[in-house]
Amino acid sequence: KGQTKSLGKNVGDDFKEGKLTLPVIIALERALPYERDFWKRTMVDLDQSDGDLDYAQNILKSHQSLEIATTLAQEQIRKAREFLMIFPKNVIIDLVDKTALYAVSRHK
Repeated sequence: KGQTKSLGKNVGDDFKEGKLTLPVIIALERALPYERDFWKRTMVDLDQSDGDLDYAQNILKSHQSLEIATTLAQEQIRKAREFLMIFPKNVIIDLVDKTALYAVSRHK
């Protein structure tokens, strides 16, 4: 529930819809064969059962997928904010900068 509030969406929606997110991609890169089978069944075939979301979260946790994805996102935001510095300060640049900061801070 806390994650739902901080992310602005229901936890598990992407999973239920079979959306391939960065954390899942990271978990797939590191997956053992039986984990790949699980991802195929649940995300490609959309054959999902009770407990699959919890199992998916455990796989993500075991591969540190969320932490890695957050680090990658923070690095991209840092680069984007550096790039913005070449432009003169104005309302649009400020808005883009604040949006970028919000995007990576909403998970904290």
